[in-house]
Amino acid sequence: MKQMSRVYQVSLTTITPLHIGTGGELLQGYDYICDSKLTYVLDLERLFRHLSDNPLALDALAAGEPINTLLERKWLSWSDLQGETAPVRYVLSGTPSGLPGNPLTLLEQIKDVYDRPYIPGSSLKGALRTAILAQLLSERNRVIQPADLAAPSRHGRPDASRMALGLEHEAFGPNPNQDVLRALQVKDSTTADKSRLELRQVRVYPPSRRATNVPRGDHESGLDINCECVRAGSEFHLELHVDKQLLGLPVATTRMEQAPRLAQLLDDLPRVLRRNAQRVLKQELSFYDRHDDATVAHDELGKVVAQHNQTLKGSDRRRALLPLGWGAGWESKTLGAEALANVLEETITICQMARGQRRPGDPFPKSRKLVLRGAKPALPLGWVLLEFQG
Repeated sequence: MKQMSRVYQVSLTTITPLHIGTGGELLQGYDYICDSKLTYVLDLERLFRHLSDNPLALDALAAGEPINTLLERKWLSWSDLQGETAPVRYVLSGTPSGLPGNPLTLLEQIKDVYDRPYIPGSSLKGALRTAILAQLLSERNRVIQPADLAAPSRHGRPDASRMALGLEHEAFGPNPNQDVLRALQVKDSTTADKSRLELRQVRVYPPSRRATNVPRGDHESGLDINCECVRAGSEFHLELHVDKQLLGLPVATTRMEQAPRLAQLLDDLPRVLRRNAQRVLKQELSFYDRHDDATVAHDELGKVVAQHNQTLKGSDRRRALLPLGWGAGWESKTLGAEALANVLEETITICQMARGQRRPGDPFPKSRKLVLRGAKPALPLGWVLLEFQG
């Protein structure tokens, strides 16, 4: 009897720091406090219980005073933040950086209810979807024209995130109910220990030529972006299901008539992902080749390339690299500059994607987000190694 589904057991290992955010920020003095070396993310409910016998301390918190005030007035001590019953969710090595006098925020990593990091299935499926779409268009030598792109409006501004919606409908189906990639179901991963979280500073490289004493929200200024990350070398496990019965149904709504080809691609996902990694790494290396002062970042990306090359060797082709999460770059979230060559300038203009002074034909995007090592932008974000079994 023909097997109606395929289940991949997937191990995912981070090879550079990974940030998949909640969309929220933690604020210094209210969500976390720091000593000279560590950042303590607080359990506010437990903190209120800890201070239940001190009405002055509770009144100070209710009045909106920062938690550092409790330390200054000796209502809370650093020793209170130690041990299993301490009012602390978890501790991060390192402390955030920023301009003096500005409140420091920390981009929050997605975690489960016990503050253990994991990989959301939706994040991974989005990255897989982009890689599969790029493969389909490449196989058909599909030249993207301005008429292929639409710019639905959101809040009165063209929505760049939906420019390729027409191409997605062409490849996969016109709406979620008729999308053939319903057949690809990606579960959330297992969790990692809290100790796999770390605090890292990320800097936009190259920094803007403007003065750096600008508001912190302007990420092009070269100021650090503080964020929680999953450490390199962290391992997660998840299941990926391919419903072959669903793929076998007639899909008249897919103008590319790609359901049979999609079934083949989903049977050979590692190869699809290796081609996608090759495409992204080529563009990233080209970017750093154009910047003489990016030697460290170029060398670190070279290590990622070396790991990618390892996945191409030997008879075991079940492994592939994938850029994932925040900061992994525009190339990883789109079909890329080469595929969009005919429409890139129009897309940049319509969606107001360029900042500062940019002339038509200038490289796009003009910057990358890099994790600091010491004081230098060094590590690319979000590269993971996937190994498929099944």
